[in-house]
Amino acid sequence: MSIKAFLTIIFWGLSFIATKIALRELAPAMILFVRLGLGSALLFSSLIFLGKFKIFPLREWGGFLLLGVIVFVHLMLQVVALQYTTAVNTGWLMAIIPVFIAILGRIFLAEKFTTNKILGIVIAATGALLLLTGGSFRNLGFTSTLGDGLILISCLTWAIYSVFGKRVLEKFPSLVTTANQMAVGWLLVTPLALSGKGFSPLFQLSSSGWIAVLYLGIFCSGIAYFLWFSALKDLEATKVGVYLYLEPLVTTLGAVIVLNEAFTPLTLFSGVLIIGGVHLTSKRAVSQ
Repeated sequence: MSIKAFLTIIFWGLSFIATKIALRELAPAMILFVRLGLGSALLFSSLIFLGKFKIFPLREWGGFLLLGVIVFVHLMLQVVALQYTTAVNTGWLMAIIPVFIAILGRIFLAEKFTTNKILGIVIAATGALLLLTGGSFRNLGFTSTLGDGLILISCLTWAIYSVFGKRVLEKFPSLVTTANQMAVGWLLVTPLALSGKGFSPLFQLSSSGWIAVLYLGIFCSGIAYFLWFSALKDLEATKVGVYLYLEPLVTTLGAVIVLNEAFTPLTLFSGVLIIGGVHLTSKRAVSQ
């Protein structure tokens, strides 16, 4: 068992609960401003501590800029979506990312579509549709559908990051790439965060609001990334990736306990379909 990977999943799984709490008092852009700012500071501090900090020439910043834009869009979609949907739905829908990665891998990397992948995509998509509609298309309301729809789009953006980020990650160390792209995301969100009331909302934050944003910045964007890449260094990527299946469970448990969100039999059934479909999509065929 990898303690590092397990702790990372705990931090990430509870990030949606922390975001819901922070949204009670802060706008999405300000939440990201604090989260990405703290995360960048911690990651760059880690690079300095490890003796790996380096200032790259502008000609090498193309990949960092691209990934930074994707990370910014991905996280902004998540935070905005959580204004309209539950943390429980978000946790389960985020599990569908490997399905999008498989589809993009087929389109852009000419990766094979096995029977397992096709069946897995259909099953996971069915689970996501059940969550999106609540089991009936008559329940398609603007508010809930908007939130879940934005989460699905954020899944797509992370799949794009995973597919096109390979080239950047092959050229630069993971921690270096993550720190620089997070700094780019922070620079992008700063004008949006300061365009409204400036820093004044931060001075009016309650203790629970501060705990939420500090948790997002320090644990989810700083420590979690450091632990995740450290785990990837110690173990095979496939073994570490298995821990991602635990994230929806962590989110659901936290949302039910902290936010008193409902966890219905339909949600459980939808989640089982999503996880089962993702497992099939990620599973290598015996003939390969």
